[in-house]
Amino acid sequence: LDFQSITASYRTTDGRLTTQDFLYTSERMKVAAAGEYGVADGRMNFDLTMTHGRGEVKAKVTGTGDSPSIRVLPGTILRTDPEKVPGRLKKFLEGLSK
Repeated sequence: LDFQSITASYRTTDGRLTTQDFLYTSERMKVAAAGEYGVADGRMNFDLTMTHGRGEVKAKVTGTGDSPSIRVLPGTILRTDPEKVPGRLKKFLEGLSK
């Protein structure tokens, strides 16, 4: 994925990487995340906010990078096709793991 910047501060404790201020910025969108990632098991638990030209979408991402579970918070979808959101978030996550 093309990006302008990726920033975050994090802490690693007992094999868990935790961040409260991950920010991915591209020409088309910004994705903010807070949560944790298990270094050994690859399991994650993140709250995401994706801001783009059509509005803002919030989601809960759990599972692993290979098999993420994405739950979009319905009340946060503004002028966005709700059927396309999980696929877009999954594509974003796949791009980060490359």
